[in-house]
Amino acid sequence: MSRLFALITQDVVDVSFVVLNPDATEKVVAQLREGIGVGWYEKDVLHSVRLVGPHPKGVWRLAETIHSKIVLFHARRKTVGEAEVINTHPFAHENYMFIHGGTLRDWEKLEKALKPEWREKIKGETDSERLFYFLLQNAEGDIDLRQGLKKAVEGVKNLTSYDYLNFILSDGKSLYAYSSGERPLYYWKGKVEEELCCTSVTENVAVRSRGLVGKTAVVVAGQKFQMEGWKSLRGFLQVTPELGIELF
Repeated sequence: MSRLFALITQDVVDVSFVVLNPDATEKVVAQLREGIGVGWYEKDVLHSVRLVGPHPKGVWRLAETIHSKIVLFHARRKTVGEAEVINTHPFAHENYMFIHGGTLRDWEKLEKALKPEWREKIKGETDSERLFYFLLQNAEGDIDLRQGLKKAVEGVKNLTSYDYLNFILSDGKSLYAYSSGERPLYYWKGKVEEELCCTSVTENVAVRSRGLVGKTAVVVAGQKFQMEGWKSLRGFLQVTPELGIELF
């Protein structure tokens, strides 16, 4: 599986994360030992499973019963913070869910820029969690979320540097994504004609959905999968509940 993966549809559908070859499970566990996480919404309530290896062979069954309109998946390769559950994506606050790719240098400056009420919410050691709350801080109050995200990214650029900056955020209704472009995100929209199976040979894991057949979906991910018509993202993107794609 790509490090970052998000799916949004207009209808509740089944989504499962499965090991492609059961005989390779131990290899997959070794690859994903630094943290994997899945987040989704059921009846507007946010749920997540975050795991750090080593895991038993049946680990993927924890995520096989998801039924949701929005699903986020993240496979971590740690750079800031140890391999612990509190450092594993997705991070969540109220109805917001967040996954991030890239490494922020001087991330301590982001923490110092947080108001005390946001700083006290930090539980882990990662730059990603601090980025999450910095984004939300800039979008609090009556500020439009899109404008808040743009303001926050400008602040990140002024306070830190990074190898690349990619993230996906959901408020339970829409998806929001950003890519600085050094390592692009990709997005795809289309009608699913057969069982969806987005496969990553690198991770030896696939995300599958039979319930999507005949329905339209939008996928945002760190790599292209087998569907035709992928577009690269540089900048901001919103996918609305009606699956409209808006670049901003």
